[in-house]
Amino acid sequence: MTSPIHRLPDELLSKIFVYSISPSVTPEQIQAPLNISSVCSAWRQIATSTPTLWSSIMIAVIPRRKIRFTSIIETWISRSQSVGFSFTIKWNYLKEKDPSRLQAILGVLIEHCGLWRNINISLRHDGVQQIFSVIPNLTPRIRGICVDTDMFEIGKFFDGPLIYLEHLSVTATSAFFPNNDHLLLDNLRNLILDMMHPSCFMEFVLRTPRLETAKVKLSFRQRDPQESYYPNNVILPHLRALNITVDLNGRTSFEFDRLHESLKLPALQTLIFTNQTYLYNAGDTLSWHGFENILHDVAPTLRNLGIRAHIGTLSIPLPQILETHPDLRYLAISGGFLDEQLIRCLTHSSSPTDPSASRLCPNLETLHLLASRYEEDYSTIRSIIDMASMDKSPSTRENPLLLVFPGYPFHTTLTPPPNGRLKLITEWKWKQERRHEMYIESSWE
Repeated sequence: MTSPIHRLPDELLSKIFVYSISPSVTPEQIQAPLNISSVCSAWRQIATSTPTLWSSIMIAVIPRRKIRFTSIIETWISRSQSVGFSFTIKWNYLKEKDPSRLQAILGVLIEHCGLWRNINISLRHDGVQQIFSVIPNLTPRIRGICVDTDMFEIGKFFDGPLIYLEHLSVTATSAFFPNNDHLLLDNLRNLILDMMHPSCFMEFVLRTPRLETAKVKLSFRQRDPQESYYPNNVILPHLRALNITVDLNGRTSFEFDRLHESLKLPALQTLIFTNQTYLYNAGDTLSWHGFENILHDVAPTLRNLGIRAHIGTLSIPLPQILETHPDLRYLAISGGFLDEQLIRCLTHSSSPTDPSASRLCPNLETLHLLASRYEEDYSTIRSIIDMASMDKSPSTRENPLLLVFPGYPFHTTLTPPPNGRLKLITEWKWKQERRHEMYIESSWE
């Protein structure tokens, strides 16, 4: 008890304890808060009287262990007092075959549903139905919902407005229909949808006037549940980051043009676009027309752009597009888009005596090479480094261009050019050390 830490005020110790909590708190003796409250009686008193320490829990099947979750949850909730309660359920139906255990856990949680703040559930359809039977009418504090299940029709689960909900994530094939007029999401800030038809998506975001970030996967291959009904003039005035994946079909790619015509994004700063369409026939090309139109519309505000596509014939006129986006700060791109001329235009300083070296994106700070094929990625990275090394013109950049690349084993053999035009960093390290603004509060990782 002579250690200096025991002389700290209780209030300061309490704050230190809170910072020691893992994002996924499990009721294990080796983790906070249980390990903290086992050190000594003084620490136990501080821990048990700090509600935030007990305000969230992760419930998961642990092989060969029968944790008494019901009594643990009741203890956690009682100690969390009035700060609200959050929980994660990752239930493995193969490892836990006794349905009564899950039913007992859900019963305790539903009994205290008025305290729920953030819930994250990975359950079968019937379990999700039980949880959602009390939302939103009996859950006035709920702020975040993440659900991983089978087919998920959003309007059937929510029978009233979720006016305080700020984050919604659905990992399932989901649907939404225009007759769900009762569903209002006035304060929704962050949205993640794993699989939805574009017409359902448009109808859904009509109810999210304050949406700020969205990550969505739109399937044009799915049967359209609304017979291609698209609401007109959907304006998202606060949306600043959109990560969109599309699975197009050659016969229905025109629907992406309709999506562009209906969706207005006047404040968009970050656009990450993935074309997930596979090409089956030689000579086929990916359809980029709707994407080009969206890029044209958001040019005045766009600062961060990412483009990814499966290997195939790429018909997108990337240099022409980048010419209209001189204010880009961040560009993430599949290596298949980068030829020698484009690399030169992105990495070289502008030269009044060499028109061929006119620079694209003069304000570019970060060039992010997205993983594709090992050998091709290595060749592309080497080309970027070699091109930057050959640039002898006076630098017009305040800082070297940051090249972010996949963390392949060869990365230890790469060295930046001696002229200081380029700085190298692996993707993992970049995400850890320099979190880009596009990821803030979006839970995209």
